[in-house]
Amino acid sequence: MSVNSQRTLRFSARAVYLKKSASVLICGLLTTFCLAGQPNSPRDHRDADRAAIRTCIEEITQAYLEGDAEKIYVDRTADWTGFLGRTSAPVIGRDEYMKVQGLHYPVPAEAAASKPAKDTSTIFRITDFDVNFVSPDVGVANLILEYAKRGQSEFVPTGRMRITDVYVKRNGVWVQAASHTSSDPNWRPASN
Repeated sequence: MSVNSQRTLRFSARAVYLKKSASVLICGLLTTFCLAGQPNSPRDHRDADRAAIRTCIEEITQAYLEGDAEKIYVDRTADWTGFLGRTSAPVIGRDEYMKVQGLHYPVPAEAAASKPAKDTSTIFRITDFDVNFVSPDVGVANLILEYAKRGQSEFVPTGRMRITDVYVKRNGVWVQAASHTSSDPNWRPASN
């Protein structure tokens, strides 16, 4: 058999192998997509779960404004993890989260008696909110959180954050298991 014939046979064998490998890969990917179901959409029938997660986020934000450490504590899983705007390494655990945030829970008795005043001068709004359900009991929420001063004729943001939260459903309740918060680097305060 000539050298050219041997090369042709080897090339043909490789081509057949690559075609079979590509076919197996494509079939595997198609099967995965089919088994995973349809992508999230308004037709995925998860509107109630999206609303519940949004309510959790709104309640946590309000709890920060009110200094409600208990609400902030109970809305996180014990194994919570994530990055906060000023941390350079992941924060691991709900107790470490509370410490990094300067919050104490349970609230010491003397502190409970002199609960900090509510921040009634700040309001907030959530925009660009979406939740991607990666399993029946896990939702990943992305949003923009803006703060403003109360009493202005229109909402003029004084701060803007980009947030990704991971919520899990435990014992029928959505709770935050992970988060990544950061200031929006593209945002600038409105000029006067």
